[in-house]
Amino acid sequence: MKLTIKNKLFLGFDLVVIIVAIISVNSITKLDKVNQVEHQLIDLRLPTVMAGIQLTDGNHLSLASLRGYMIRGKGPAFNLYPPVV
Repeated sequence: MKLTIKNKLFLGFDLVVIIVAIISVNSITKLDKVNQVEHQLIDLRLPTVMAGIQLTDGNHLSLASLRGYMIRGKGPAFNLYPPVV
């Protein structure tokens, strides 16, 4: 088969189109995997991390109150439930 300039141009253009199609399919597949990981991080792991942070903050507040009690010999400096007047 004799390759003329016309056939060579068509062959080159077809190869470029095929390469672009393969890269596009690969990109879409990778983006789908990234979307799944994002969903897992936001919907499953973020609430767990937030609960852990709240638990840690509660522990810090409790320890601060205990230190204040041990140093001053009084109850907590703040009252979570002020008296009703």
